[in-house]
Amino acid sequence: MNKPLLTMTLSISLFGFITGCEKPAEDPVAPVADAKNLEAPEVVAPTPEVAPKAPTKKALEDSKPSSNAERVDGNALLAELKPQPPAEISNGIKDKKDPRAPQTDPADLLPQAIEASPAILDLGTFSTSEKGIGVVTLTNTAEDAVTLISARASCGCTTSDFQNNTVLNPGDTTDITITMNGKGKARKLSKTVTFTIDGRPPLRLEVKGETVSFVNLDVDPLVVDEDGSSTVTLTSTDGEPFKVLSILPPIVANLSEEPAATQELVIDWDTFWDEVRTTKVTIRLDHPKCKEITTNVRLSAEQRKRLNDIIKDRRAGNDLPTKDPTRPLTGDQLSRYIKVGRGDQVLKYIKDGKGKFDAVDRGGVSLLSTASQEGDAATVTGLLELGAEVERVDRVQRTSLMYGARSKNPEVITLLIDAGADIQARDSLGNTPLSWAAGFGTGDVVMALVDAGADVNTVDNVLGYTPLLWASGFGETKSISILIDSGADMEVHDTAEGRTPLMHAVRTGENESVAFLVTSGANVNALDNANQTALHVAAAGNNVSLDKVKSLVEGGADTSAKDKDGLTPLDHAKGRTDGDAKAVVDYLAEHSKSE
Repeated sequence: MNKPLLTMTLSISLFGFITGCEKPAEDPVAPVADAKNLEAPEVVAPTPEVAPKAPTKKALEDSKPSSNAERVDGNALLAELKPQPPAEISNGIKDKKDPRAPQTDPADLLPQAIEASPAILDLGTFSTSEKGIGVVTLTNTAEDAVTLISARASCGCTTSDFQNNTVLNPGDTTDITITMNGKGKARKLSKTVTFTIDGRPPLRLEVKGETVSFVNLDVDPLVVDEDGSSTVTLTSTDGEPFKVLSILPPIVANLSEEPAATQELVIDWDTFWDEVRTTKVTIRLDHPKCKEITTNVRLSAEQRKRLNDIIKDRRAGNDLPTKDPTRPLTGDQLSRYIKVGRGDQVLKYIKDGKGKFDAVDRGGVSLLSTASQEGDAATVTGLLELGAEVERVDRVQRTSLMYGARSKNPEVITLLIDAGADIQARDSLGNTPLSWAAGFGTGDVVMALVDAGADVNTVDNVLGYTPLLWASGFGETKSISILIDSGADMEVHDTAEGRTPLMHAVRTGENESVAFLVTSGANVNALDNANQTALHVAAAGNNVSLDKVKSLVEGGADTSAKDKDGLTPLDHAKGRTDGDAKAVVDYLAEHSKSE
């Protein structure tokens, strides 16, 4: 049959089929649009009057009248009318994205040969803090071997001990452990585990269970009280004393330290609006049979709009409390103000008793450090005047001066140094403020620290990096110039790979930095721990520009140098896959011949 005739036949057949069926409105099946994407897991065996093939026993059972009989016949008709591909294609894997997909056409599937015992797995009753566990036995009832390709479980179910591509010989069995998570609320659960079987229909196993909670919440879902607070009660159903360990979001200020069979929680709804990301609330407990309760906050249409507006503002970077606070703000809240340029509001809140000048965020970063990193000289000045400690460190021993070193404002550096900041302080990795400025600040900030007497040749205690190594790999060319003029060692090697500032500039620095170091006299043929030169590094590195390669060669780099593996820069360049690969190979090949 030629293509136009086939198309016409298909269209007429489908029209007759569709107009002759009374498809329920609530069953939105579109068989025509999905015809080319039909897969074995979605095809139910056709009834005898639609399919010309002899029905299997399984097909006869499935052809009994049901609420979705129209969809069954439609799929069967489409499968019958669909042009068949050549044999070598129909026997291959149809979905390249999922190699576990059935490898045979739905019309060619053999009868189901795998039986599950039990047919429905009931995990019984278990706590919301426990997992329901059961075992299903799969048996091959066929006369030949059957391959279980994969097992896919609904959300909340796992089949951790199932092995993909398990082969069952005739009569063989395999036990599969199925686990259902009871986390959250008490409820009845119903999940499905689908076993994909090579050449046969999928086997779908229903998994049931029921969870019970040993701690109940008297209000579920929660309802926002516009007066500012409301009280909810948690009660242990078995009388076991327990404590509330935490609540997310943190909308309850004071949690009792005393175990009790009943716990009252006073919810601060102002904090809810300050912290809200979602309406889900998670309460963690130390009850032996109930470790966690989840609930939701029911919102009115107006409250839902407010939530959406808050989320929209936060995505735009304006992650601030939604109204003037009625109690002191946390370090996180005050820090958010500073990060969006509202340091003046922070100073006002602190003066009004609604915040503390020595507050820190959850990472242990002080307000002074946050303002310093933002380059906010006015807020830095205000916090220092209020009594902020200039040498206060975070959890990795970083000072305000180190945070300020990453800013773009040398005025902040001057303010902190004048307030007594230690220019030689070291963080837990051994980096100084100048190390931070060289790698992540600006040349002007580097100059401010150097002018104040910062040591330009300090070495950290992890990678062996000096400020010049940081500047070469990540900083500005201006910073490199200032450091070299101030006596930084141009030929220093790091302790991690034995690489020089020039090698770091080649790998991750700026084109101008490479050219500047070469013209400043950096040794272009220095060796790292792998006996590689800067040209080896440039040639091997995907996305290292041709300009950097040219700067090295024109500066006298040896194109024939060999590393520990006996490879030249050209050898390394041939392994590149980036856009500059061919240009670099051609350039090195030409200059290697000229030598």
